[in-house]
Amino acid sequence: MCDKCRQLENDIQRYQMLLGLGLDPQTIALQRFRKLVAVGLDPLTIGRVDRVIQAFEDKPALTH
Repeated sequence: MCDKCRQLENDIQRYQMLLGLGLDPQTIALQRFRKLVAVGLDPLTIGRVDRVIQAFEDKPALTH
């Protein structure tokens, strides 16, 4: 996994933790966006990644 992907994964986990603490989602999203831009991801890429993440969250979990 590349450094940018690892950073993105860490940010996603942090975001989920902060949401669990009851912090304002808009504030968290803005902070996350700024951080991802700072590490070199462009806004279009961030939007694509967010859509993929949302698609995974919307899928029902597979059970074996």
